[in-house]
Amino acid sequence: MKKEKFQLDTLLGVLFKYVTPESVGEHLERSGAKRPVYVLNRELYREQTLTLPVMERKALKQAIEFELQGKEEHGLYVVNQNSNNSITVDIYWIAPSLNELSGVLIPESLIIGRSIKEGEFVRYQNGSNSVYLAKNSKGIFSKLSAGMFANAEYFCAAHGVATQEPRHIEVVEFRKNLNENWFRLPWYKCMGLWHQAPGSDESLFDRLSKAVFPFSLLFTVYLLLSSAFVSMQLDSASDELSVLKANVGSALKVRNEVRNLDEYLNKLSVVQNAVQTKWELWPVLVPLYEMGSQIERITMVDDLVDIRVRADSSSAVLQNLINNVNVSSAKFSGPARKVRNKEVVNVKVRLAQKVER
Repeated sequence: MKKEKFQLDTLLGVLFKYVTPESVGEHLERSGAKRPVYVLNRELYREQTLTLPVMERKALKQAIEFELQGKEEHGLYVVNQNSNNSITVDIYWIAPSLNELSGVLIPESLIIGRSIKEGEFVRYQNGSNSVYLAKNSKGIFSKLSAGMFANAEYFCAAHGVATQEPRHIEVVEFRKNLNENWFRLPWYKCMGLWHQAPGSDESLFDRLSKAVFPFSLLFTVYLLLSSAFVSMQLDSASDELSVLKANVGSALKVRNEVRNLDEYLNKLSVVQNAVQTKWELWPVLVPLYEMGSQIERITMVDDLVDIRVRADSSSAVLQNLINNVNVSSAKFSGPARKVRNKEVVNVKVRLAQKVER
């Protein structure tokens, strides 16, 4: 069974729409196709960077509103971090066709720009145009790559980025980037992206509240599906763990059996060596018996044998052993003693490596 992965970014896709010059009409207020968030195609806005001295938040807002007043175009803005005792503000002047559209209007270049590194230069395809985009310490800058003054070298030089072959972002990656990153913007810096249509008294809160019910419904479905998926994963992991435990138990049993067998083989080897050594000793003892000797004791350590012999002549016993082809060396290990007209002596014998049986 194939397990589906439910992603939060796909779920949040119900809250925003991508607006192109051709689709503006269907998103206007009178169409009823309302969304709290709209992502704007690059053709629908132009960019401007404003540099202001460091000031308090209230004074900064007044300065930006003063800059936006009295213009034919409506402006959106994003406040960047302080740099060199100044504040840079990115202003996005939207096309007149968007004046009647209320909502959070996010320029597409802002989302793509936050996904690249400072000093990087890219060229992305948005489905209708190719766009140059660069990022430096002051902000994010973009320009349509077609038309007058559309030159990669001039663009890089104008924004202080090293001239280089741009990294290409194709349409599929572009759309994926929008879906996964639009809600990750630093919203405390992006409050200036809210646009209210003239004559409308709807606020951002009002627009968001209208999207809460469908979003809540989808989010509930998402949680249920996620819970079911996690439950399936846990059951599958539990089954795999049981199989692994059984396999481990079998492996331990086999290991113990192998150890026991190895110990048994070692014992057999010891017995075999002992028996083998005694059989190798027999051709050495037979000649002694034939000359009337009595063997009182035999002590064996590997190929070294200590034999206590009772015979008429200990010298004859030693000479017999020395002449035996199955003996490599023989010598007395102690003095001979006279017992009941017989000589008792200990002879230390080293067996030859090759024995004739």
